[in-house]
Amino acid sequence: MALEAPVVWTHTGHNTRQVTSPFSPRRHFNGLALDPKILCTNAMPAVSEVRNVNGIEGVGSLMHITMAESAGGGFKRVKIDKIDHAEMKYRYSVVDGSDFDHDMTEKISYQVTVEADPNGGPGSVATIKVKHYWRHFGKGLDLSDEQVLEQTHMQGFDVFDDAERKQYPVLEQRVDRRLSS
Repeated sequence: MALEAPVVWTHTGHNTRQVTSPFSPRRHFNGLALDPKILCTNAMPAVSEVRNVNGIEGVGSLMHITMAESAGGGFKRVKIDKIDHAEMKYRYSVVDGSDFDHDMTEKISYQVTVEADPNGGPGSVATIKVKHYWRHFGKGLDLSDEQVLEQTHMQGFDVFDDAERKQYPVLEQRVDRRLSS
């Protein structure tokens, strides 16, 4: 599938990001919720491997994500918290990792909602809300965008750098071919 437009990342407000994609809403959601292994390893150059740790599929599954050496190596552990197929909502939390600050952070949760393109186009928009859960400062502490970006970068949870974002349309074509087969 030739893509008409690239994926666009936008900060849209307090602790919120949006990803605009040429994929239909259902296909975008299914790639996130049903087959994150294909999506992550094909669309994110910083990720070299995704494997299920506890054998549970869907909600409750624990995924071990190995980062590529070019991205600094290391790993992340991600727990799938919620999948709502009807509303196309998906929540996961980063709960561990080689650069995860266990003294300070309990988890970092991401609530993803996929919707049709508000401009009536064939694509979709995923809205991602980030919430940090701190061990000593309270649950779901409300941080400024700058603080969230600083903590996200410090703990190594940025999956894309600017160069990779520019390459994303090409990578998304690879994902599209894999999801179609």
